[in-house]
Amino acid sequence: MIVRAGIRQVFTQAVLQRLMDANVDGEDFQICVLTRWPVRQRLRRDLKRLASANPDAWRRTLPGLLKLIADQPGRDLIILNDTCLVPNGWASRLRSTIRQSDPGIATVSPLTTGTGTTGYPLQSGPDDPELEIDWPVLDRLASEADDARQAGPIHLPHAPDSCVYVTRGWFESLGKWRAASLFLGLPVSGGVHLLAPQVIVRKCASPAATWKRRQTMETQNNFPSICFSLDLARLRLAAGNRAVLFVTHGLGGGTELHVTDMARRLEKEGTSVFFLRPVGKDGTAVRLASLDTRQMSVLSRLQLPSDFGILAAALRELGISFAHIHHLAGFSAKGIELIMQFMREAGFPYDLTLHDHTAICPRILLLDGNGRYCGEPDTDGCRACISRNGSDFGQVDIAEWRSIWSTILEGARNIYVPSLYLQSRINRYFPAIRPIFRSHPVLESDRALVVSRRPTAPDEHASEGRSRRIAILGALVGHKGFDVVLRCAADARIRRLPLEFVVIGFTADDHAANRAGIRVTGAFDPQDLSALILQERPSAVLFASIVPETYSYTLSTVFALGLMPIAFDTGAVAERLRNAGRGHLLPLCLIDNPAGINDRLLVLPETCYTPFAEEAGFYPDLEWSYYGGIP
Repeated sequence: MIVRAGIRQVFTQAVLQRLMDANVDGEDFQICVLTRWPVRQRLRRDLKRLASANPDAWRRTLPGLLKLIADQPGRDLIILNDTCLVPNGWASRLRSTIRQSDPGIATVSPLTTGTGTTGYPLQSGPDDPELEIDWPVLDRLASEADDARQAGPIHLPHAPDSCVYVTRGWFESLGKWRAASLFLGLPVSGGVHLLAPQVIVRKCASPAATWKRRQTMETQNNFPSICFSLDLARLRLAAGNRAVLFVTHGLGGGTELHVTDMARRLEKEGTSVFFLRPVGKDGTAVRLASLDTRQMSVLSRLQLPSDFGILAAALRELGISFAHIHHLAGFSAKGIELIMQFMREAGFPYDLTLHDHTAICPRILLLDGNGRYCGEPDTDGCRACISRNGSDFGQVDIAEWRSIWSTILEGARNIYVPSLYLQSRINRYFPAIRPIFRSHPVLESDRALVVSRRPTAPDEHASEGRSRRIAILGALVGHKGFDVVLRCAADARIRRLPLEFVVIGFTADDHAANRAGIRVTGAFDPQDLSALILQERPSAVLFASIVPETYSYTLSTVFALGLMPIAFDTGAVAERLRNAGRGHLLPLCLIDNPAGINDRLLVLPETCYTPFAEEAGFYPDLEWSYYGGIP
């Protein structure tokens, strides 16, 4: 083993420790670890420990290193950068590629968990990307992958600078100056350079200059079959006895909370869930992943329809034969047609959950150009609105849009809606469709609150004549009633009313909210919502949305805490308040009357409800109680 010290230090000590732990005894080659940094005291101790077993363990200069190599003819060498951690059995696996290849091979290089020619999963981007599995597990998957064992020679343009096995014959043909270039990380032309895909070396870091260079470097995947095999091997770790494909967006919000909760519950029942989400700006590409996988390679971007075959092969390998479409936001209108074409050609039965008004309106929220409820005009009115204001799916004709969705709805095995309000809306536009009411399952966190049976007392200071605290939960943006709450806070300040508004979350404009006297706590993890509400001890929770909602997870939490909910008399929130027999509904005519809203807030009784969860949201299991069986 030879170590050369020079200009920089990254993870040299960790590299050396891992190298000493990996058994390479009996191999007839030299290992050269390159570190370009003055050797510190702790590293010097490690080097001395190496030198006790091998007097040649440390050569400080490049000339000394070249001389030592020349003095030991007949031995191959491995050049290892000080950013690389090696797995067990790495050297013998590299050498096996040499033995299995034709004579005349110059170098063999492993895959690296970094960037560059041999990077997996990324060939451009930061080194050492965070994955859902540990690096040794990834290396094991590479060593076991059929494509890695059976693939023919994979040629590289030159020897990479991270880790490379160099055959003695080619090294000696280079001459002094070209040989020196190998140790300086410079590309050396000539010879046959191969990839050893059955080995993955962890690349811990990359210098800033290299990272900036690679950010602008145009790269392509030179070994897609290997990367596809590794992607699949990682996904198979999450596979159970059965598997379901969720098609959805990646935009967060209530839909993401729902699909994540459903996926976790199904996994507990033995059904794996994989996700197909749109990527890119054109709306016709997808990525396939499990709930926890990160940074895939080939499966991080599949272009439709050209990659239909790759997607079908991946789903087949994972045992997926059934899909649940949750949301198609992020796809273009063309992308939606391609997804449905794939479902038909692959013979996939699918269920469909309608989370909002997307099937009715490509603007999704039934908003006009002023951010107000549009009133659902006739076809000509919708066409004019989309022409003026655009949509989340581009410029589409409303008649063609609803025709596309009619086909999607007719092809579904089951269609689920989370509220009777949405069921009636869908029936109005698609009278031949019979959606099934399926309330979203009660979240485990809300279930725990209900089981505790602990009513949440309102702000104790309210009864003493102090300000009544009104909480608004989540993202207070335009359609959620930002302007409504802003005007209410301004009216309360002008009239000196004993009302205090606090947003547990964030707003469309936090500075404007603060100027109006609204306190904003900031974004939060959904798991922390109940604790944040308990901390604020509000007198009531206001749902200020100016468009009809189709469901509300935050309302479920308010029910579970036994708090007073207040909402406008529209959509699923009003429906649920009526069915629960609790809370207060504001007439829609008050949306533009902040004084009228505040007057109502002041006279509402201080009510403390029993913690409650809607019975419709309890399912003994999802496979049968929710789905009625999974194909």
